[in-house]
Amino acid sequence: LTTRSLERSILEVAGYAVIAAADGEEAWRLLQENGADIVVSDVEMPRMDGFALTEAIRASKRFAATPVILVTALGSDADKLRGMQVGASAYLVKSAFDEKVLLDAIGQLL
Repeated sequence: LTTRSLERSILEVAGYAVIAAADGEEAWRLLQENGADIVVSDVEMPRMDGFALTEAIRASKRFAATPVILVTALGSDADKLRGMQVGASAYLVKSAFDEKVLLDAIGQLL
C-alpha cells in the first residue's frame, strides 16, 4: 500500500493519469477494462503476482506490446532474470528506488 501510494503520487505529480489496483488480478481486470500506455507493478501481490501479471500481459494480443515496469523488493539476480524472462520492460529494486529512475524508465518506454 505504501509503495503503491508513493508511486501513484510520483506519477500524478509528473502529469500521468493513474489507475491503481490492490493486487494483480484487479490490475489485470482494470487493464482489460480501461487499457493503459504502461503498467507499473510490484512483484509480491496477493491473488496474482507481478510475474504472472506480466506473463498475462505478454500473452494478450491486445496488450503484448504494453511496457511493464516491475518495482520490487526482490533484488536477487534470479529474481531479476525471472522478471526479464516473463517479459518485463524494466526491473527496479525498491532498495535502490529513486523517483527519477522510475520517471526516466517510463520516459524511455513511452
